[in-house]
This record gives sequence, C-alpha cells and structure tokens, in this order.
Amino acid sequence: MAKIKFHIASQTELVLDEAAQVGDSIDLTDEQNIDTSIINGKIAEILDDKLAQAKAEWLVQQRQQAKAELTAQLQHQKETLQTSITDKENKIVALETQLKGISQQNAVELQAQLMKKIWTYRTH
Repeated sequence: MAKIKFHIASQTELVLDEAAQVGDSIDLTDEQNIDTSIINGKIAEILDDKLAQAKAEWLVQQRQQAKAELTAQLQHQKETLQTSITDKENKIVALETQLKGISQQNAVELQAQLMKKIWTYRTH
C-alpha cells in the first residue's frame, strides 16, 4: 500500500501525479497548496452582510436619536414660548388693572372738580 502523490488543479479537480493501484491511498494532509478562495469568498460575503446590517442598524439608531433630539428641542421651544405668553398675559392683566385704577382715579378727580365748580358757582 503506497501513498500516491497528487496536486489540486482546481476547487473541484484532484490530479494524480503518479500511477495508482487498488489499495493505494491519498493523504490530503500532504497537500500544502489548498485553495482557500471559496472560504475567503464566503468570509467576504458574511462580512459584507454583517457590515450592511450594522450600517442599517446604525442609520436607524441615528434617525431615532435625531428624532429624539428634535422632539426635545421642540418641547423646549414650546415651554419657552408658553413662559413668554404667560409673562405677556400677566403684564396685560397688570396694565389693565393699572388702567382701571387710573380711570377710577380720574373719574373721582373729575367728579371732585365738578363738585368744586358747582359749589363755586352756587356761592357766587
């Protein structure tokens, strides 16, 4: 029983380098020129798939983060505007109250001047 010398011609073809007889063996561990292109191709495919998946997940995450940031900014602007509106409403109420007070004071003063003129007119 002899070991037969061989070489690998392609990924599907094994070529005997010498004549063989029944019972002779081929030890595939003797071949040092193993074609790894198929394995490398599969690894490249898997890496490409993983990279595409990671990119898609990253894009989704970026969109979610951008949406969350935009929502937070809008909420902050809404709160700022609401505070401003509340401040303006409070100023309007204060000015209306002040105007009513001035109007009442003017009415009282006008009434007093009118009474004074009437009194002065009756006494002369």
